[in-house]
Amino acid sequence: MKQLKLLLAIFLLSNWTLLWASDMYPGYGDFEVAWLSYTIMGPNEVWVKTQPRQLPPSITVPAQVTYDGVVYNVTTIAGAAFNSQYQIMNLYISEGITTIKNGSISNSRLYKINLPSTLKNIEGSNIHGCPYLQEINFPNGNDNYTVVDKKLLYTAGFDTLIVVAGGAVYNSSNPLVIDDRTHSIQSLAFRNCKKVSSVVLPPLLEKLEDCTFFGSYVDSIQVPQKVQSIEMFCFFYSDSLRYVSIPTSVKEIGEDIFTGCKNMKTVKVYWDNPNEVIVNAKAFKYMGNLSDVVLYVPAGTKSLYESAIGWRDFQNIVEDTTTFISEISDNQLIIRTSPGTIEISNTTLPVQVYSTTGQVVYTGVAAKEITIPVPQVGMYLVKMGDTTRKVIVK
Repeated sequence: MKQLKLLLAIFLLSNWTLLWASDMYPGYGDFEVAWLSYTIMGPNEVWVKTQPRQLPPSITVPAQVTYDGVVYNVTTIAGAAFNSQYQIMNLYISEGITTIKNGSISNSRLYKINLPSTLKNIEGSNIHGCPYLQEINFPNGNDNYTVVDKKLLYTAGFDTLIVVAGGAVYNSSNPLVIDDRTHSIQSLAFRNCKKVSSVVLPPLLEKLEDCTFFGSYVDSIQVPQKVQSIEMFCFFYSDSLRYVSIPTSVKEIGEDIFTGCKNMKTVKVYWDNPNEVIVNAKAFKYMGNLSDVVLYVPAGTKSLYESAIGWRDFQNIVEDTTTFISEISDNQLIIRTSPGTIEISNTTLPVQVYSTTGQVVYTGVAAKEITIPVPQVGMYLVKMGDTTRKVIVK
Protein backbone atom coordinates (compact mmCIF):
# COMPACT_ATOMS: atom_id res chain seq x y z
CA MET A 1 0.00 0.00 0.00
CA LYS A 2 2.83 2.41 0.84
CA GLN A 3 4.44 1.78 -2.54
CA LEU A 4 1.08 2.28 -4.20
CA LYS A 5 0.69 5.68 -2.50
CA LEU A 6 4.13 6.76 -3.69
CA LEU A 7 3.42 5.64 -7.23
CA LEU A 8 0.10 7.46 -7.13
CA ALA A 9 1.72 10.71 -5.99
CA ILE A 10 4.42 10.47 -8.66
CA PHE A 11 1.77 9.67 -11.24
CA LEU A 12 -0.29 12.69 -10.21
CA LEU A 13 2.68 15.05 -10.36
CA SER A 14 3.89 13.79 -13.71
CA ASN A 15 0.41 13.78 -15.22
CA TRP A 16 -0.76 17.12 -13.86
CA THR A 17 1.12 18.39 -16.90
CA LEU A 18 -1.59 16.81 -19.02
CA LEU A 19 -4.19 18.81 -17.14
CA TRP A 20 -2.10 21.97 -17.47
CA ALA A 21 -1.70 21.28 -21.17
CA SER A 22 -5.48 21.41 -21.51
CA ASP A 23 -5.13 25.18 -21.03
CA MET A 24 -3.42 25.25 -24.43
CA TYR A 25 -6.44 25.29 -26.75
CA PRO A 26 -6.08 23.64 -30.17
CA GLY A 27 -6.21 26.99 -31.96
CA TYR A 28 -5.92 27.25 -35.73
CA GLY A 29 -2.65 25.47 -36.37
CA ASP A 30 0.87 24.98 -35.10
CA PHE A 31 4.25 26.07 -36.34
CA GLU A 32 7.85 26.29 -35.15
CA VAL A 33 10.34 29.17 -35.32
CA ALA A 34 13.83 29.28 -33.80
CA TRP A 35 13.42 26.29 -31.46
CA LEU A 36 10.01 27.28 -30.07
CA SER A 37 6.64 25.79 -31.06
CA TYR A 38 3.53 27.96 -31.25
CA THR A 39 -0.23 27.57 -31.62
CA ILE A 40 -2.17 30.15 -33.62
CA MET A 41 -5.02 31.49 -31.48
CA GLY A 42 -6.32 34.28 -33.71
CA PRO A 43 -5.51 36.41 -36.76
CA ASN A 44 -2.48 37.99 -35.04
CA GLU A 45 -2.08 36.02 -31.79
CA VAL A 46 -0.10 32.92 -30.86
CA TRP A 47 0.66 31.02 -27.67
CA VAL A 48 3.87 29.19 -26.87
CA LYS A 49 2.83 25.54 -26.79
CA THR A 50 4.24 22.37 -25.22
CA GLN A 51 7.69 21.85 -26.68
CA PRO A 52 8.20 18.57 -28.58
CA ARG A 53 11.92 18.25 -27.75
CA GLN A 54 14.58 19.40 -25.29
CA LEU A 55 15.62 23.03 -25.74
CA PRO A 56 19.07 24.70 -25.49
CA PRO A 57 20.35 26.14 -22.17
CA SER A 58 19.17 29.71 -22.85
CA ILE A 59 15.79 30.50 -24.37
CA THR A 60 14.08 33.83 -25.07
CA VAL A 61 10.33 33.87 -25.58
CA PRO A 62 9.83 36.75 -28.04
CA ALA A 63 7.03 39.31 -27.98
CA GLN A 64 6.43 38.77 -31.70
CA VAL A 65 7.13 36.01 -34.19
CA THR A 66 6.82 35.93 -37.99
CA TYR A 67 5.54 32.87 -39.83
CA ASP A 68 4.51 32.51 -43.46
CA GLY A 69 4.67 36.29 -43.89
CA VAL A 70 2.37 37.04 -40.95
CA VAL A 71 3.56 38.83 -37.78
CA TYR A 72 1.98 37.35 -34.65
CA ASN A 73 1.91 38.76 -31.11
CA VAL A 74 2.99 36.23 -28.50
CA THR A 75 0.60 36.74 -25.56
CA THR A 76 0.58 33.52 -23.53
CA ILE A 77 2.75 30.62 -22.41
CA ALA A 78 0.47 27.60 -22.48
CA GLY A 79 0.14 24.95 -19.78
CA ALA A 80 3.14 22.57 -19.61
CA ALA A 81 4.99 24.56 -22.29
CA PHE A 82 8.33 24.31 -20.47
CA ASN A 83 7.59 21.38 -18.19
CA SER A 84 10.49 18.91 -17.74
CA GLN A 85 12.86 20.92 -19.92
CA TYR A 86 16.00 19.70 -18.18
CA GLN A 87 18.42 21.50 -20.52
CA ILE A 88 17.12 25.02 -19.88
CA MET A 89 19.16 27.10 -17.44
CA ASN A 90 18.05 30.62 -18.40
CA LEU A 91 14.55 31.58 -19.53
CA TYR A 92 13.83 35.13 -20.72
CA ILE A 93 10.18 36.10 -21.23
CA SER A 94 9.88 39.25 -23.32
CA GLU A 95 7.88 42.40 -22.66
CA GLY A 96 4.38 42.11 -24.12
CA ILE A 97 3.58 38.64 -22.83
CA THR A 98 0.67 38.82 -20.37
CA THR A 99 -0.21 35.27 -19.23
CA ILE A 100 1.58 32.19 -17.93
CA LYS A 101 -0.83 29.26 -17.73
CA ASN A 102 -0.96 26.73 -14.90
CA GLY A 103 2.15 24.53 -14.72
CA SER A 104 3.86 26.16 -17.71
CA ILE A 105 7.30 26.21 -16.10
CA SER A 106 8.20 23.30 -13.80
CA ASN A 107 10.52 20.33 -13.22
CA SER A 108 13.67 21.76 -14.79
CA ARG A 109 17.27 22.71 -14.07
CA LEU A 110 16.39 26.38 -14.45
CA TYR A 111 18.89 28.76 -12.85
CA LYS A 112 17.42 32.12 -13.84
CA ILE A 113 14.08 33.40 -15.12
CA ASN A 114 13.28 36.92 -16.32
CA LEU A 115 9.60 37.93 -16.15
CA PRO A 116 8.14 40.91 -18.07
CA SER A 117 6.52 43.99 -16.57
CA THR A 118 3.51 43.33 -18.83
CA LEU A 119 2.68 40.10 -16.98
CA LYS A 120 -0.91 40.18 -15.72
CA ASN A 121 -1.74 36.60 -14.83
CA ILE A 122 0.31 33.68 -13.46
CA GLU A 123 -2.21 30.88 -13.20
CA GLY A 124 -2.07 28.20 -10.51
CA SER A 125 1.22 26.58 -9.48
CA ASN A 126 4.21 27.71 -11.52
CA ILE A 127 8.03 27.80 -11.58
CA HIS A 128 8.11 24.90 -9.10
CA GLY A 129 10.23 21.78 -8.91
CA CYS A 130 13.29 23.78 -10.00
CA PRO A 131 15.83 23.00 -7.25
CA TYR A 132 18.64 25.03 -8.86
CA LEU A 133 16.66 28.23 -9.43
CA GLN A 134 18.73 31.14 -8.09
CA GLU A 135 17.16 34.26 -9.60
CA ILE A 136 13.63 35.43 -10.32
CA ASN A 137 14.00 38.76 -12.08
CA PHE A 138 11.07 41.12 -12.37
CA PRO A 139 11.12 44.82 -13.31
CA ASN A 140 9.69 47.33 -10.86
CA GLY A 141 6.29 48.85 -11.48
CA ASN A 142 4.19 45.77 -12.18
CA ASP A 143 0.72 46.15 -10.64
CA ASN A 144 0.13 42.42 -10.28
CA TYR A 145 3.31 40.80 -8.91
CA THR A 146 6.42 41.58 -6.95
CA VAL A 147 9.71 39.78 -6.26
CA VAL A 148 11.70 40.08 -3.02
CA ASP A 149 15.50 39.69 -3.20
CA LYS A 150 15.11 37.85 -6.53
CA LYS A 151 14.02 34.82 -4.48
CA LEU A 152 10.36 35.08 -3.47
CA LEU A 153 7.60 35.73 -6.00
CA TYR A 154 4.40 37.23 -4.54
CA THR A 155 1.21 38.68 -5.87
CA ALA A 156 1.09 42.47 -5.52
CA GLY A 157 0.37 43.44 -1.94
CA PHE A 158 2.03 40.20 -0.76
CA ASP A 159 -1.32 38.44 -0.35
CA THR A 160 -0.08 35.18 -1.95
CA LEU A 161 3.38 33.63 -2.10
CA ILE A 162 3.66 31.90 -5.48
CA VAL A 163 7.09 30.28 -5.33
CA VAL A 164 10.42 30.28 -3.51
CA ALA A 165 13.63 30.06 -5.53
CA GLY A 166 14.93 26.69 -4.41
CA GLY A 167 18.58 27.13 -5.36
CA ALA A 168 19.15 30.70 -4.16
CA VAL A 169 21.56 31.53 -1.35
CA TYR A 170 19.88 32.05 2.03
CA ASN A 171 21.32 32.97 5.41
CA SER A 172 21.71 29.57 7.05
CA SER A 173 21.77 31.09 10.55
CA ASN A 174 18.33 32.69 10.18
CA PRO A 175 15.03 31.26 8.97
CA LEU A 176 13.39 32.42 5.78
CA VAL A 177 10.63 34.81 6.89
CA ILE A 178 7.52 34.96 4.73
CA ASP A 179 6.00 38.45 4.58
CA ASP A 180 3.52 38.88 7.44
CA ARG A 181 0.90 40.29 5.02
CA THR A 182 0.66 36.95 3.24
CA HIS A 183 -2.65 35.08 3.56
CA SER A 184 -1.94 32.12 1.27
CA ILE A 185 0.95 30.09 -0.11
CA GLN A 186 0.57 28.46 -3.50
CA SER A 187 0.56 24.68 -3.76
CA LEU A 188 4.11 23.36 -4.53
CA ALA A 189 5.68 26.72 -3.60
CA PHE A 190 8.53 25.03 -1.66
CA ARG A 191 8.78 21.94 -3.84
CA ASN A 192 12.40 20.72 -4.01
CA CYS A 193 13.76 23.87 -2.34
CA LYS A 194 17.23 22.59 -1.51
CA LYS A 195 18.54 25.69 0.27
CA VAL A 196 15.68 26.53 2.67
CA SER A 197 16.05 24.62 5.94
CA SER A 198 14.02 26.87 8.23
CA VAL A 199 10.98 29.02 7.53
CA VAL A 200 8.72 31.36 9.55
CA LEU A 201 5.20 31.16 8.18
CA PRO A 202 3.07 34.33 8.23
CA PRO A 203 0.60 34.89 11.09
CA LEU A 204 -2.30 35.55 8.70
CA LEU A 205 -1.93 32.24 6.86
CA GLU A 206 -5.27 30.41 6.79
CA LYS A 207 -4.47 27.13 5.03
CA LEU A 208 -1.52 24.93 4.11
CA GLU A 209 -2.25 23.88 0.54
CA ASP A 210 -1.73 20.39 -0.85
CA CYS A 211 1.91 19.64 -1.70
CA THR A 212 3.14 23.03 -0.41
CA PHE A 213 6.36 21.52 0.99
CA PHE A 214 6.54 18.50 -1.33
CA GLY A 215 10.15 17.26 -1.26
CA SER A 216 11.38 20.33 0.64
CA TYR A 217 14.44 20.49 2.92
CA VAL A 218 12.73 22.35 5.78
CA ASP A 219 13.63 20.81 9.16
CA SER A 220 10.94 22.32 11.40
CA ILE A 221 7.52 23.91 11.04
CA GLN A 222 5.42 25.87 13.51
CA VAL A 223 1.97 26.11 11.96
CA PRO A 224 0.54 29.61 12.59
CA GLN A 225 -2.50 30.00 14.78
CA LYS A 226 -4.92 31.07 12.06
CA VAL A 227 -4.38 28.02 9.87
CA GLN A 228 -7.58 25.98 9.69
CA SER A 229 -6.58 23.11 7.40
CA ILE A 230 -3.48 21.16 6.36
CA GLU A 231 -4.20 19.57 3.01
CA MET A 232 -3.12 16.24 1.52
CA PHE A 233 0.55 15.60 0.68
CA CYS A 234 1.49 18.94 2.32
CA PHE A 235 4.92 17.71 3.55
CA PHE A 236 5.15 14.68 1.27
CA TYR A 237 8.71 13.28 1.26
CA SER A 238 10.25 16.22 3.11
CA ASP A 239 13.17 14.08 4.26
CA SER A 240 14.71 16.73 6.52
CA LEU A 241 11.57 17.49 8.49
CA ARG A 242 12.04 16.67 12.19
CA TYR A 243 9.61 18.85 14.17
CA VAL A 244 6.06 20.11 13.59
CA SER A 245 3.82 22.05 15.98
CA ILE A 246 0.10 22.18 15.12
CA PRO A 247 -2.19 24.71 16.89
CA THR A 248 -5.81 24.23 17.91
CA SER A 249 -7.01 26.52 15.10
CA VAL A 250 -6.53 23.61 12.67
CA LYS A 251 -9.88 21.92 12.07
CA GLU A 252 -8.95 19.46 9.32
CA ILE A 253 -5.84 17.40 8.44
CA GLY A 254 -5.68 15.69 5.06
CA GLU A 255 -4.35 12.41 3.76
CA ASP A 256 -0.64 11.54 3.68
CA ILE A 257 0.55 14.92 4.96
CA PHE A 258 3.77 13.40 6.38
CA THR A 259 4.28 10.40 4.09
CA GLY A 260 7.97 9.80 3.47
CA CYS A 261 9.13 12.15 6.26
CA LYS A 262 11.54 9.47 7.45
CA ASN A 263 13.49 11.72 9.86
CA MET A 264 10.49 13.09 11.75
CA LYS A 265 11.06 13.03 15.52
CA THR A 266 8.44 15.27 17.14
CA VAL A 267 4.83 16.25 16.49
CA LYS A 268 3.30 18.57 19.07
CA VAL A 269 -0.43 19.27 19.35
CA TYR A 270 -2.64 21.23 21.77
CA TRP A 271 -6.23 19.96 21.48
CA ASP A 272 -7.75 18.90 24.80
CA ASN A 273 -9.95 16.60 22.75
CA PRO A 274 -8.54 15.12 19.50
CA ASN A 275 -12.07 14.95 18.09
CA GLU A 276 -11.98 18.74 17.76
CA VAL A 277 -10.07 18.23 14.51
CA ILE A 278 -11.07 16.05 11.55
CA VAL A 279 -8.09 13.81 10.75
CA ASN A 280 -7.88 11.63 7.67
CA ALA A 281 -7.39 8.01 8.71
CA LYS A 282 -4.17 7.88 6.67
CA ALA A 283 -2.81 11.30 7.63
CA PHE A 284 0.20 9.93 9.55
CA LYS A 285 0.23 6.26 8.60
CA TYR A 286 3.20 6.32 6.22
CA MET A 287 5.30 8.95 7.99
CA GLY A 288 8.23 6.57 8.34
CA ASN A 289 9.12 4.63 11.44
CA LEU A 290 6.36 5.80 13.79
CA SER A 291 8.11 4.19 16.74
CA ASP A 292 10.79 6.90 16.41
CA VAL A 293 8.28 9.76 16.49
CA VAL A 294 6.99 11.30 19.74
CA LEU A 295 3.51 12.79 19.70
CA TYR A 296 3.25 15.36 22.51
CA VAL A 297 -0.31 15.98 23.71
CA PRO A 298 -1.78 18.07 26.56
CA ALA A 299 -1.66 16.62 30.07
CA GLY A 300 -4.48 14.21 30.80
CA THR A 301 -5.37 13.49 27.15
CA LYS A 302 -3.12 10.54 26.24
CA SER A 303 -5.91 7.95 26.36
CA LEU A 304 -8.08 10.09 24.07
CA TYR A 305 -5.36 10.30 21.43
CA GLU A 306 -4.60 6.58 21.71
CA SER A 307 -8.12 5.80 20.56
CA ALA A 308 -8.66 8.63 18.05
CA ILE A 309 -8.61 8.13 14.27
CA GLY A 310 -5.23 9.01 12.82
CA TRP A 311 -3.56 9.83 16.13
CA ARG A 312 -3.69 6.21 17.29
CA ASP A 313 -1.12 5.34 14.59
CA PHE A 314 1.54 6.97 16.78
CA GLN A 315 3.28 4.39 18.94
CA ASN A 316 4.85 6.89 21.34
CA ILE A 317 2.29 9.35 22.75
CA VAL A 318 3.57 11.50 25.63
CA GLU A 319 1.66 13.95 27.80
CA ASP A 320 3.40 17.33 27.83
CA THR A 321 3.56 18.36 31.49
CA THR A 322 5.47 21.57 30.78
CA THR A 323 3.75 24.51 32.39
CA PHE A 324 2.07 26.83 29.93
CA ILE A 325 2.16 29.87 32.22
CA SER A 326 5.29 31.89 32.84
CA GLU A 327 5.71 35.21 34.60
CA ILE A 328 8.37 37.90 34.80
CA SER A 329 8.10 40.59 37.49
CA ASP A 330 10.19 43.75 37.31
CA ASN A 331 9.19 46.21 40.08
CA GLN A 332 5.53 46.90 39.25
CA LEU A 333 5.80 45.54 35.69
CA ILE A 334 4.45 42.01 35.16
CA ILE A 335 4.78 39.97 31.95
CA ARG A 336 2.88 36.70 31.68
CA THR A 337 2.65 34.22 28.83
CA SER A 338 -0.06 31.69 28.15
CA PRO A 339 -0.89 29.68 25.01
CA GLY A 340 -1.02 32.13 22.11
CA THR A 341 -0.68 35.35 24.12
CA ILE A 342 1.65 37.67 26.02
CA GLU A 343 0.01 39.66 28.82
CA ILE A 344 1.64 42.83 30.17
CA SER A 345 0.48 44.66 33.30
CA ASN A 346 1.38 48.07 34.76
CA THR A 347 3.56 49.36 31.95
CA THR A 348 4.13 53.12 31.80
CA LEU A 349 5.98 53.00 28.48
CA PRO A 350 5.06 52.15 24.86
CA VAL A 351 5.43 48.44 24.10
CA GLN A 352 6.95 46.64 21.12
CA VAL A 353 7.05 42.87 20.71
CA TYR A 354 9.40 41.24 18.21
CA SER A 355 9.95 37.68 17.05
CA THR A 356 13.53 36.39 17.17
CA THR A 357 13.74 37.00 13.42
CA GLY A 358 13.02 40.72 13.89
CA GLN A 359 9.39 40.70 12.81
CA VAL A 360 7.25 43.28 14.61
CA VAL A 361 4.46 41.34 16.29
CA TYR A 362 2.92 44.23 18.21
CA THR A 363 3.43 47.91 18.87
CA GLY A 364 1.24 49.96 21.18
CA VAL A 365 0.95 52.65 23.82
CA ALA A 366 1.28 52.29 27.60
CA ALA A 367 -1.66 50.72 29.40
CA LYS A 368 -2.53 49.09 32.69
CA GLU A 369 -3.36 45.78 30.99
CA ILE A 370 -2.30 44.63 27.49
CA THR A 371 -3.08 41.23 25.96
CA ILE A 372 -1.06 40.55 22.83
CA PRO A 373 -1.86 37.60 20.52
CA VAL A 374 1.26 36.06 18.97
CA PRO A 375 1.41 34.10 15.70
CA GLN A 376 3.06 30.92 16.98
CA VAL A 377 4.90 29.28 19.84
CA GLY A 378 8.50 30.31 20.48
CA MET A 379 10.66 33.07 21.93
CA TYR A 380 9.71 36.76 21.73
CA LEU A 381 11.42 40.00 22.73
CA VAL A 382 9.31 42.48 24.70
CA LYS A 383 10.73 46.01 24.56
CA MET A 384 9.52 48.85 26.82
CA GLY A 385 11.66 51.97 26.60
CA ASP A 386 15.24 50.89 27.25
CA THR A 387 14.16 47.59 28.84
CA THR A 388 13.99 44.35 26.84
CA ARG A 389 12.81 41.03 28.18
CA LYS A 390 12.83 37.59 26.54
CA VAL A 391 9.69 35.50 27.00
CA ILE A 392 8.70 32.08 25.71
CA VAL A 393 5.19 31.26 24.53
CA LYS A 394 4.51 27.53 24.52
